[in-house]
Amino acid sequence: MALSCWFPRASAVLLWLSIPVTLTVYTVGLLPIVGVVVCTVVTATTAVTFLCVNAGVMLVAVIAIAFRWPTIPEALFWAGIVLLAVSIALGLVIRAVLRGSAERQHQEETIRQVREQAERARREERLRLAHEMHDYVAHELTVSVAALAATQFDITAVERRSDADREILEAVERSNRRALEELRHALRVLDTEDDTVEDELPVPSSPFPPGPTNTASLPDLIEGAARDLRVVGDRVTLSVNGGAGLALGTADLEMARRFLTEGVTNAVKHGGLGAAVLIRADSVDKAVTIAIANTIGASVPPAESTGLGLRGLREEAERHGCELASGRSSDDAGYDWTIELRIPTGRGNSVA
Repeated sequence: MALSCWFPRASAVLLWLSIPVTLTVYTVGLLPIVGVVVCTVVTATTAVTFLCVNAGVMLVAVIAIAFRWPTIPEALFWAGIVLLAVSIALGLVIRAVLRGSAERQHQEETIRQVREQAERARREERLRLAHEMHDYVAHELTVSVAALAATQFDITAVERRSDADREILEAVERSNRRALEELRHALRVLDTEDDTVEDELPVPSSPFPPGPTNTASLPDLIEGAARDLRVVGDRVTLSVNGGAGLALGTADLEMARRFLTEGVTNAVKHGGLGAAVLIRADSVDKAVTIAIANTIGASVPPAESTGLGLRGLREEAERHGCELASGRSSDDAGYDWTIELRIPTGRGNSVA
């Protein structure tokens, strides 16, 4: 029985070989019992072709054995036919049950995979939205809030404003601050929901849609970042090598744009009004290095952070083959914090 369950075809062949032996020694022995077990297993588990061959062989065996005992041929024939029919019928029933169970398991597995794919797509879309909102909306709101706050410290402009103008500016600033706080809260919810399985998910390889700055050169991108910082009253110094960025493709420039966006946001958020900021870019050792260094205002309260900025930027830099470093400034230029991106050149990545 164990042999027939594990090796049904081999058991059937052995059963076929035992039939001539039975006819030779003129004794049936355990052939009916073994035959029923083997026929049932073969019918339930083997291919239809082998099943038909086995049924034909066993039918021929029943006829041969019936004629081998001339005293009771009719009884042996009908007994053999009944046993053969019962074994085949039982095997067909088991075959149908097994096939139905396999189909149900396959359907359940398919449904499970579809649900997992849908859940994975939902999580990836949530992460994409969180990163996109952080890179674009949060950046613009941060600059806007800082610019509105800077207007309150312009003594000459304040004296020329009417009370109504001051109230309007203060109302807009408060509204923008509330919007920024709500946005950061929403970003944390998007990023931390279902965090028990978040680590198993790959971060989308391209979660950020290309922006209109993709066609700008590196000096243009740096000038735009400096313009945003000057709007809020920061003192910006540029140190850009004339040839820096000439070897960068579209994907590299998009990486540089995201780096500058995050650097400006951090400088505005942590530097306070009138912070000193240095933006430098240079080509060194077959790579373009971009760095933003800024002072940290002593009176600036700790800014609430979503944790998406540097983390998302570092993950994207690694996928892009770049190196990102951030931390306390080690030079004596008077800056407190530096974030630096190194983009290798000559990789032929002119397509984003």
